[in-house]
Amino acid sequence: MRKTEILSAAQAAELVNDEDTIVICGCENVLAPNTLLRALGDRYKATQRPRNLTEIHPIIVGMGPDLGLENLAHPGLIKRAIGSGYSFLKTSRYTELLKQGAFEAHVVPMGTLYEIPRHRGRQGLHADARGAGNLRRSRFGRRQNQRQVRTLAGLPDRYRWQDLPQIR
Repeated sequence: MRKTEILSAAQAAELVNDEDTIVICGCENVLAPNTLLRALGDRYKATQRPRNLTEIHPIIVGMGPDLGLENLAHPGLIKRAIGSGYSFLKTSRYTELLKQGAFEAHVVPMGTLYEIPRHRGRQGLHADARGAGNLRRSRFGRRQNQRQVRTLAGLPDRYRWQDLPQIR
């Protein structure tokens, strides 16, 4: 039987490097990895590392002060966020950084986001997403702010629209 090492949240946060991609799962305040996200935010406040992370969240994680994504609300920590939605609570520091354009913020359907880890290391992901019309009509065309130059997804036709580049 393989021996598994158990790490503290602070030790796990030390494993994250500049420019890494992290995938955060949970459902609002249920099953959110708050201790790990808090340790990552605390590390950044203390050392300014890691920087320029891409974070992927299929479901909004943490709704309220010091919960979920709020722990990552530090300029320079996040370079790109990819999620199925974002909190628009008036008290959200993370959303305030998004609105200010501190990082790229993209909207991708939840099911597609759950497919990304399965396709890790392959170029592109082509997913059938019948809700693409709603995303096309959104204010930023699947983008939540003007920070990014291009969207992550193209729209080759009405149904098969998602062709994501390889995500590091």
